[in-house]
Amino acid sequence: SETLGGRSGATSLPRVDGKLSANRVDLEPEAIGASQLPVQFPLTLYLATVDVSYTFDFFGATRNELEALRAHVDADRFELEAARQALAANVVTSAIRVASLRAQVARTGEALAWQSRQLAIAEALEKAGGLAQADVAARREDLARSRAALPDLGRDLEQVRHRLAIYLGRAPGSADGPEVRLDELELPAELPVSLPSQLVRQRPDILA
Repeated sequence: SETLGGRSGATSLPRVDGKLSANRVDLEPEAIGASQLPVQFPLTLYLATVDVSYTFDFFGATRNELEALRAHVDADRFELEAARQALAANVVTSAIRVASLRAQVARTGEALAWQSRQLAIAEALEKAGGLAQADVAARREDLARSRAALPDLGRDLEQVRHRLAIYLGRAPGSADGPEVRLDELELPAELPVSLPSQLVRQRPDILA
């Protein structure tokens, strides 16, 4: 936009150049056959000049150049807005993903506690002869799978939290990020209805 403003001023307004000069003049009256002159010498002569020029756009080249610059300015503005919207979408998606993973970690921890209690009961029943060994083995496998899934969920949670911190301009691993709970998220009660052509005009990437 600064380039456009400078170029518009240079082509649509006249150009004025000013110059000021000073010359020292010394003259002997006897050299020109006069005993004295009405002006005391030496004297200083000051000369000021002003040049005014204007570029006439006879064939429209300058106008086309300015239109091209305006188009570039608009495209850059739309691309910047598209980048802002993409960043906002990434922040929202990452925040929801963090909430989802945090809920999965909590549910997995609860499932581990419940499966551990069930396994302890099953082992006691097995010793008393009231439960088959195969049932106890199946409960052990379920508990092992839950335990194996917990580290993966924790790693995914940390990765998404680091990504969200970067989107927010913070250091990875920063603890001052937003804590979003999955049960606190709500969909809008009403969605705006518009024509597909209107939706296209709202997309800055297409406008660019």
